[in-house]
Amino acid sequence: PAARPAPPPPQVAGAALRSAFTERDRALYQDCLDKTMRAPVGRVWRWRNRQSGNGGSMAPTTPPQMAGGQSCRSFRETITLKDGRTESFTGQACQRADGSWNIVA
Repeated sequence: PAARPAPPPPQVAGAALRSAFTERDRALYQDCLDKTMRAPVGRVWRWRNRQSGNGGSMAPTTPPQMAGGQSCRSFRETITLKDGRTESFTGQACQRADGSWNIVA
């Protein structure tokens, strides 16, 4: 079975909103992140969990670049929680050895 992604460090933009995610939200979010990081610059991917009411969108803003032996790229995203909190921010993700992506900044 695939390893469950670790939550991003608390100082990462959006960490407070992501901490409200359900387990299913985290799975949908990770799938969206993985698709986004493989997409052309500007391609928007969206996710929504009908059960929790949480969702968001993200798009890559730079082509992949090698950093410390990993492929990394910047992205922008918006997260909207069922309680109405919405936040938009930019971040950076790097690819893990298993092909999945991890938010690092």
